[in-house]
Amino acid sequence: SLSQMWNDFLPDQNSKVTFAQGGYYLLPLPLPQDSSHNQTHHYLMVINSLLYDDNNIFIDDVVDPSQQITWMINELNDLRSNGNHVWISGHIPLDSGEANPHWAQLMYELSQNYSDVIDYQFWGHTHEDYYFLITNQTSNISQSQLIPVGVVFVSPSLQANFRLSSFRQYFYQRHTMEIVDYREYVTNLTDIINSDQMFYTIYYQAQNE
Repeated sequence: SLSQMWNDFLPDQNSKVTFAQGGYYLLPLPLPQDSSHNQTHHYLMVINSLLYDDNNIFIDDVVDPSQQITWMINELNDLRSNGNHVWISGHIPLDSGEANPHWAQLMYELSQNYSDVIDYQFWGHTHEDYYFLITNQTSNISQSQLIPVGVVFVSPSLQANFRLSSFRQYFYQRHTMEIVDYREYVTNLTDIINSDQMFYTIYYQAQNE
């Protein structure tokens, strides 16, 4: 089965169980070798966003498919209790037109409520290159009171889809786990076909923009 194929990539029994249940899991990110024992730990939370694809007829009228939302809240509470932080990664971003509206609203609220725990979010699906900010916006907050509480990165795709094939390389500070830069690489498939060579070039570097 697919879950058995992934067993070698998952570090513990908990991640193997949740992957088998719904394709989601939590991974510890490696600490620097010279880190102290009481240093804050960082994790990668991988979300199965296909459970919330608005085209997914199998989750119609299902409030919490594969119990993923319940799992997310439990894990985020546990991370907060232990003073740890998390990066979230998935496929369909919450601002996508294909994201189930209920899921998108819930994800935005989780991003607000756990902004002290969630450092970054990484998504794809749209084949576009952009980012957006999560703010503290609620019905009781005026425009002048808005402040950013999170950042969401959306990366383009290796699949061209009428655009240049692309991938992104992130740079981060190992001791703080703070993202300090990223580079976007692109290639023109016509050039690859004509030259019979695979190559990518830097399209831009975030710090230089």
